[in-house]
Amino acid sequence: MKTREDNTMTLDKFKDKQYGKHGTEKREELEEGYENFKLGATSHSAGLEKCLTKETVKQKVGSD
Repeated sequence: MKTREDNTMTLDKFKDKQYGKHGTEKREELEEGYENFKLGATSHSAGLEKCLTKETVKQKVGSD
């Protein structure tokens, strides 16, 4: 009986393979972009919860 090879990998291993290890330029760009995405998504969710407009959220977080 043949056994199937398990090709699963962790997210960190995937990012290492596709973008390089932590500290490389490509990987740091990815991580910085993700942090910016998280900040945007969090502020968007908070605004929705409080029924705030985009402009009000921008003013509250001090963004232009």
